[in-house]
Amino acid sequence: MAFWWKRDDKREKDEKEGEKEPAEQQGEPEGNELPIAPANIPGAPRILTPEDLAEEMRRMIEQIMPQMAPLIDQMARDIQRALESGQGKGEIRIVIGPAGAAPMPPQTQPPKQPEIPVEIIPTEEGALVVAQVGEMDPERVSVEIRGNTLIIGDGTIGKAVPLPISGDSRRSRAVLRNGILEITVVKGETPGEINVER
Repeated sequence: MAFWWKRDDKREKDEKEGEKEPAEQQGEPEGNELPIAPANIPGAPRILTPEDLAEEMRRMIEQIMPQMAPLIDQMARDIQRALESGQGKGEIRIVIGPAGAAPMPPQTQPPKQPEIPVEIIPTEEGALVVAQVGEMDPERVSVEIRGNTLIIGDGTIGKAVPLPISGDSRRSRAVLRNGILEITVVKGETPGEINVER
């Protein structure tokens, strides 16, 4: 025997006015009726409270963890072996899934750009910019003025340096010696590339 509760706005109104209908009915559900599962009826569906749901999840995790522990231990041993053998340089591939599943491609991070330390010294005619560009290819180092921004780069490494003034690329000059780039920026409004003396 199943018990059913009928959602009925009229009934709620009647209950407020003192005319109460029975809350439980016997029989099959009709349209907007919901099952109620009394705890004392064997085989009746359970309605989970938040506490019941939390307990059910805890029980499921307890069942899964014994199966996961050997996999996690094996993964830790594989990582340790790869690191000790020198094979783990750059990336480590971890595959979690059914046996025989194709591994996902490794997630590699782009190489980190080296820092280019820059010092800006204001002068009467503009600014003196001193940059340590030892990581750059000395034959490919270029310098460009774009308004009040100085662009230093070699095609693979670059840096935008904000200037306190706008520069004139025709009157400014750059000298590169022993990994130190000195740029004398003259005030002006002419963007463009500055010839680098080596």
